[in-house]
Amino acid sequence: MSRRDDTLIRDWETRLHANALALQILGTLNERKSEVERCALDGLQRENAQFERANSRQFREEALGHCNDILQLMLAIAAGKASLSGPDPFHFVHAHAVRRARQQFPLGGSLNAYRLAHKGYWEVMRNSVSGSPAPEIEKTDCLMILSEFLLEFFDRVSGILTDAYIAEEKLMTARRTRAHVALIEDLMHGRQPGDLEAQALSERCGIGSGAHLAIAIGRIRHSGNGAAFDRGGELECRTCSSLGPRHLRR
Repeated sequence: MSRRDDTLIRDWETRLHANALALQILGTLNERKSEVERCALDGLQRENAQFERANSRQFREEALGHCNDILQLMLAIAAGKASLSGPDPFHFVHAHAVRRARQQFPLGGSLNAYRLAHKGYWEVMRNSVSGSPAPEIEKTDCLMILSEFLLEFFDRVSGILTDAYIAEEKLMTARRTRAHVALIEDLMHGRQPGDLEAQALSERCGIGSGAHLAIAIGRIRHSGNGAAFDRGGELECRTCSSLGPRHLRR
């Protein structure tokens, strides 16, 4: 765990433990987590058409699991037991970011889910405080502490998720680039792709294992007005049509 995260958790624990009503409200969240989960998932489906994946069983299970991990960390912080979550209590956020990056699920979608979860938690907490028999001054202090905690908590997990997502995306881009280079090198030397990712790329391009190929290397000269580049597609089509399927298989 970074020094920053350690400091944040210690600060949250101190402030929350200083307010008995805040601890009481946080303690009831486990019983009402379904309200928060429903708020986040329904909001995703309602606000943006690209979140249709939220209807799939796998997506919902992953999203609900992540919501539960967030809740359990919040409860652990309130109980002063965050250290029991391991050397890095936020490790599950990093893992979730990597998973979403590999699924090519938009980063904005995950961040929007955090915003909706934040909203859901706040509504549940605010309603719980309003229905409490505690004096109004205690309610006001409690709402202030809970509001600050939620803002800081979701700001931190959003930052961790963003950094991990971008880092994984860069790694995937680098791997794809290496796979393209390896595939081209193998094809130019008449070899079957040896790299596993190059093999997968080859299959996606329609080049099956053991296929007979003829590789042609050409260069289109730039005339200065872009006309030569405009004829690139024409050249490719004429070449393919002149060779015909019989020649391309050889």
